Amino acid sequence: FLPVCVWPVNNDSLSRARLDSLLNERQKAILTIQGEYEKALERGKQAKEVAKNQFGKMDTAYAKALDYLGYVCWSMDSLKKAKAYYFEAKSIFEKKHRINNQGYIDVLLHLGILHRDLANYGKAEFFYRKAMDMCKSYYGKERLMYVRILTHLGNIHRKKGDYKKALPFYTKAKSLIPEDHFFHGNIDFNLGVLYRVIGRYNKAESFVDQALMRIEDMLTKTELLNQDNHLGYANTLNNLGKLYGEIQKYNEAKSVYHHALSIEENSAGKAYDYYAETLSGLGDLHLKMRNYQEAKAYFKQANSILKNRLRIGKNHPRHATTLYKLVSCQ
Repeated sequence: FLPVCVWPVNNDSLSRARLDSLLNERQKAILTIQGEYEKALERGKQAKEVAKNQFGKMDTAYAKALDYLGYVCWSMDSLKKAKAYYFEAKSIFEKKHRINNQGYIDVLLHLGILHRDLANYGKAEFFYRKAMDMCKSYYGKERLMYVRILTHLGNIHRKKGDYKKALPFYTKAKSLIPEDHFFHGNIDFNLGVLYRVIGRYNKAESFVDQALMRIEDMLTKTELLNQDNHLGYANTLNNLGKLYGEIQKYNEAKSVYHHALSIEENSAGKAYDYYAETLSGLGDLHLKMRNYQEAKAYFKQANSILKNRLRIGKNHPRHATTLYKLVSCQ
């Protein structure tokens, strides 16, 4: 018999491979979009245990698992838990002097988004700028992450009402990527929102149409996605619906809102907050048209979904907003 040669197995490599599988970004996005939060949390907890047992609690693998858990908690609107996970991950990266790690930049960006949602815009800007400086220092301005952070900074100034300060961030972001890059769709969408809120409706419509075309182009190049299941496309349609409502193109508004509902139903189902937000948009539209019974019906549907959602809950401000809209229909 010939001797059997057994190659040694590198346990570290196997553990890293398992962590990569558990912390897969695409799978995380799918689970959180579809509201499968318990499954996402379980994957994050498994990754945390693997990282702790194999590499220790001061390894960047452990920090990445914490960042994953923070993201899932943020998706569920468990913002206190998310904040704790993010800050623990941030501390590990800083103590290990691995601030040039992509994971550290991700944590800073996530902390910026968290504080944005808490309306702590000053803190959000602080973390965005820190992430931007790190990204510029270690990777340069050409990296997509740098462009994304510029867009986030534009969004912060838009939310604060500093519209003149918001615009340069968007234009700078557009200048750093090739004309055919898919991320132009995201920037065009945000420019559409900016011009809508300042009342420049023609420019707003132009940018939203560009965003839709860019997303359509991206989807034609992506075998796994299409318009019928892409929530980003639905989100852009919702913005177009709001725009049409404000310029009194009511039939066009109803058409795009119903198109968005169809996409959201195909992608995530009727029980999720994406669907509820579009129903609320239709309610707003009918309220503008003084169709109070139709508006009330849409707000009731939206309210029913929101108060039962794990992510939202009956004490969430968005639930309260929908209740207020219901009262306005009386």
